[in-house]
Amino acid sequence: MFQYIGLILVPISWLAGVYLVRKWRGTYAMSVSKHAASARGASKLFAVVLGGGSGLFYWWLIQWFTPHLELGTVFVVLLSFTATAQIAVALIPDTVGWRHHVHQKTALTMAACYVPLTYLVLASSKVSTSARIIGYACITCTAVAGLLFFCVKKTHNYYLFFQSLYIVAFQVIILSAAYL
Repeated sequence: MFQYIGLILVPISWLAGVYLVRKWRGTYAMSVSKHAASARGASKLFAVVLGGGSGLFYWWLIQWFTPHLELGTVFVVLLSFTATAQIAVALIPDTVGWRHHVHQKTALTMAACYVPLTYLVLASSKVSTSARIIGYACITCTAVAGLLFFCVKKTHNYYLFFQSLYIVAFQVIILSAAYL
């Protein structure tokens, strides 16, 4: 049963994210964090789901996923750093002043760590061919979306979509590597 924790937590995080941005509506130009910072209830939900969910997901990644794929120390260290950043992002709302700056820099650092984590996962000899194909498809989608976002100014009005795609792609890579 423990091996399926990832398969349970990821869809819960997706549902919570959809609920958050639908209940506390902002614009598509806002990040998930900005939606969460828009109301006290949204901020609490964000802290519980991202902070608590990240803790459980990290535990699963360390206890089951890492040994299952034989990922090693570099993966564990980078994952630990990323998880710590993610919990900080959950607990420091993207409001104003120092909170905004700390939240933004921590969130960008965390997101940047997904790239080497993805590489380490897909480089594992234990990852199936089908998981690798899905992983490379996710990377391709993310790269195309990134190019669009950085090269076409109008896409900035849809930051929420691009951010969500990036997060979901990373989670799909993790789930594919774990279960295929």
